Amino acid sequence: MSLIKKICYLCGDALDGEINKDHTIPDHLITGQPKKRGFDYGGKIEVHKKCNSLFGDRSSNVETISAKAMQLLKLMCNPDKSIHRVSKKNPELEIMAIEEKHLKGFTNYDLTFFGLIDVRKESYKTFTSETYLNKFSKVNPFEKPLNVALTVLAKSCGAMLFKRNSFFPIEKWRIFATSFCADSEVDYDIIFGNTKPFDVGVKMWIKQHQNNDWFCAYKLDELQVYFVFLSSSNYQNVYDLREILKDAEIYYFESEKLIHLINYKWSNYIFK
Repeated sequence: MSLIKKICYLCGDALDGEINKDHTIPDHLITGQPKKRGFDYGGKIEVHKKCNSLFGDRSSNVETISAKAMQLLKLMCNPDKSIHRVSKKNPELEIMAIEEKHLKGFTNYDLTFFGLIDVRKESYKTFTSETYLNKFSKVNPFEKPLNVALTVLAKSCGAMLFKRNSFFPIEKWRIFATSFCADSEVDYDIIFGNTKPFDVGVKMWIKQHQNNDWFCAYKLDELQVYFVFLSSSNYQNVYDLREILKDAEIYYFESEKLIHLINYKWSNYIFK
């Protein structure tokens, strides 16, 4: 075992004490693994039990709620989504109606977590009234799902880079991320090399740049998420990504420990 494999990739400390195994690919994204013909398998990686549990306990909830977060993010790709302005006098008062079919499996806890209001028992006149809507705080329906999804997928890419490429930053993790919608049939094999999917609609590409930065692309059907993991002090690969995706925001995370991704608000940190 190499020296780098003897540390916990989540905190960077020596791998001792209570240890358990973490899925490199979120287990809610894969089914029937590890024996599934025609599919890749990321396997598991040893980590401190306390570090791993931080991502799944009720206080952070990031991994247990991430499937719902990605479900909501895919609504950005849905042409049926619409935002209605409720009042001419108060143009900032808007609602976004989400059909029940897009929220399959959501519990009351999930709806509350993402700041969504269940109005199925209310009349249209009631839930579009200023009196009713002023009872609730205005939220961006995609902000919290974005923060949760980027955290879980960045952790996954970090795990794959650590396990398969022995990548661990010398000083700190510097991760740049962006998400957007694209044709679900798009395939980046020609650009990044042939790779097997981890499940139907779930594929990841990892490629090292000449300056030793790493690029990681996640394709979840029509939802695409790109990451740049910096090894150098040169931001050129991030600038190049911004040039390619002119309409997409690029968010960043910088910290000595990957466990600091927990409850991290990516949406507050936009690369300029």
